[in-house]
Amino acid sequence: QRTIYKQCKRTPERIARLEVLGFEWDPLDAAWEEMFQALVAFKAREHHCNVPQGWAENPSLGSWCGTQRKTHRKHELSPDRIARLEALGFEWDPIEASWEEMFQALIAFKAREHHCNVPMGWAENLSLAIWCSRQRTNYKKGKLNPERIARLDALGFEWDPFESAWEEMFQLLSEYKVREHHCNVPYSWPDNPVLGNWCSYQRRAYRQGKLSAERIARLEALGFEWDLLESAWEEMLQALIEFKAREHHCNVPIGWAENPWLGSWCRN
Repeated sequence: QRTIYKQCKRTPERIARLEVLGFEWDPLDAAWEEMFQALVAFKAREHHCNVPQGWAENPSLGSWCGTQRKTHRKHELSPDRIARLEALGFEWDPIEASWEEMFQALIAFKAREHHCNVPMGWAENLSLAIWCSRQRTNYKKGKLNPERIARLDALGFEWDPFESAWEEMFQLLSEYKVREHHCNVPYSWPDNPVLGNWCSYQRRAYRQGKLSAERIARLEALGFEWDLLESAWEEMLQALIEFKAREHHCNVPIGWAENPWLGSWCRN
C-alpha cells in the first residue's frame, strides 16, 4: 500500500479509508516523531538533551539520540530535523559539551579559590576533581589536544599538582631556615603543622631511595639534615668539647645553667 501510494497509484477512496484507520504512510517518520516527543519530555524534566545510554525509563531514547548524531556526522539528516533538534538544544557532540561545562566549572573554582587544584570529593561538584585528574592522565598519555592544553595552561592549571605542592613546601622550609637558621622543623610545629610532617616524609623517602637526586641536592644545599638524631648527637658532642676546653673535665652537672640538656645527654 505504501509503495503504491508513493507511486500515486492508490485511489483517493482507499487512501481515505486507510487514513481513517490511522495507517501511516511513512512508519519511519512516525517513529522519529515519537522519539522526538520523548526527547522533548526528557528535556522538560532534565533541562538538557543528553539522554544516557540504556536510560531506565526509555532504554531506546539514548540509542535514538546516538543515531541522530551519527546520521548528522554522515550528512544524512534532513535540514528540517537538524533545525528541530537544535531548537531543542540538542548537542551533536555531548563529550565536547561536557568538557566545556567542566572547564567553566573550573574557571568558577579558580575565581573563588585562586588555584585549580580541586580536592577529590569536593562537595560542591563531585565530578570536577575526577575531570581534572582525567585531563592530567590524558596529557601524560599525549591524548589531550593542543587547544585544550593551551586553555588549561592559560587558566594556571597544574599538570603535576604533587610537584607544585613540593615546591610550595620547599619555599616554606626556605623561609623557616631564614628565620630559625636551621631546617629542623618540629613535628606538628604550631605555625604550620604540615611543614614538620613534610620534612619527616622527605627523610623517609630519602631512606627508602624514593627521593630524586635533584630534590636531595636542593634540600642539602639548604642545610637539610637527613638524620636528626645523628645531628643532635654531633651538636651535643661539640657542646661537650667546649665544656671540656673551659672546665678541663667532662663531668657536666645535671641541669647546668648554660646548657641544661648537656648533663642529661652525658648521662644517656
